Amino acid sequence: MRSFSANRRSDGLLEIEGPDARHIAVVLRMRPKDAISAVLPTGERADCLIESVDESLVTMKPLSFTKGGIEASLKLTLIQCLPKGQKMDYIVEKCTELGFFRIVPAVSRHCVAREASSGKLNRWRNLAHEAAKQSGRGSAPEVGDVTSLESALKEASRSRSFMIFLWEDETKQGLSGCAKVIRNAQDVTLVVGPEGGFSEDEVALARAEGAYVAGLGPRILRTETAPIAAGAIVLYIAGELGPRIE
Repeated sequence: MRSFSANRRSDGLLEIEGPDARHIAVVLRMRPKDAISAVLPTGERADCLIESVDESLVTMKPLSFTKGGIEASLKLTLIQCLPKGQKMDYIVEKCTELGFFRIVPAVSRHCVAREASSGKLNRWRNLAHEAAKQSGRGSAPEVGDVTSLESALKEASRSRSFMIFLWEDETKQGLSGCAKVIRNAQDVTLVVGPEGGFSEDEVALARAEGAYVAGLGPRILRTETAPIAAGAIVLYIAGELGPRIE
């Protein structure tokens, strides 16, 4: 059963507003006393019965709660240098499904796209919310405003996030080399370049900001593939996609 994002009211009932309420009322044609599943911002799942339903508001009586297990305990951030076309849509959707905490669109030297309109930013944020609901998450990752790669690297460094800078020319160390750090980290940032990759100056800047520079093997991955592959590896090492590995 699909779960919908809901909020808890002071009287103990749960409520769903906006487009989801309309979807429940008009598309699914659900009625009072129908069973429905909800996810709260805390990550709790609730099995409920609908109390009232219309196109703007659905209220529900919770029958049982399942605590935790939804949101990753590791806060995983993606700094994604802007790709061409609609690729960012795919990246936002899939990284949300995996459990990323934050997505930062950035502009680097070899980016063809140099900015994103407010319409694109809103679309990415809406995609994140939809993907979060589809995957049963209690909250969607923050999709930040577009910034420069330099600013994004410096912000990650200031926040003391363990930063992994993915560079296709790095052949001596990969993600296995920092597995112990990942297992003990609370906050990890992945940095992925655009189609044209990173310049030597950008790699040097990342190293200067304390980043661990890593490769993803001998095969060059597309910019929309790299964050998903690396994110899955990091989350698996951290025990977020199955038992923690030692």
